[in-house]
Amino acid sequence: MLHYIEAALSYLEVPDEISLCIYISGCKNNCPHCHYPELKLFDFGYPLKNNFKFLLDVYRPQISCVCFLGEGQNTQKDHEEFFSFTEYAKSRDLKTCLYSGRNIFPEDWMKIFDYVKLGSYIEHAGALFSPRTNQRFYLKRNEIFEDVTKKFWK
Repeated sequence: MLHYIEAALSYLEVPDEISLCIYISGCKNNCPHCHYPELKLFDFGYPLKNNFKFLLDVYRPQISCVCFLGEGQNTQKDHEEFFSFTEYAKSRDLKTCLYSGRNIFPEDWMKIFDYVKLGSYIEHAGALFSPRTNQRFYLKRNEIFEDVTKKFWK
């Protein structure tokens, strides 16, 4: 079961969107200099399935996207929960985004999201706002992920 630690509004995580960012616990990445070490704790926080619809109801007038920061333990059960959450968000005319620190290309199960950010944080390379970053931000168009990381380099 996916757990979250907090939820907050942001206009920085997804270009051209105001996002409700939901911080998911259970991260297995162990990135050096992690900016949020509490996310490494498993089953820490509140069960997201108990609060997701409430969070969307509260923030819906202000947001255009739901951004999940973390993918939990990355199990099939987690993927099924994400599917349920993204389906509900899209029924409310919201876009969806997943932030993952794994160094991979988008996997098939990630096609449920409109946006996917991938890559661990490497201090000397910088975050998404740095043109030297190793991290990548993808937009899904016609079921294909397009790298749009440059949108962060304004």
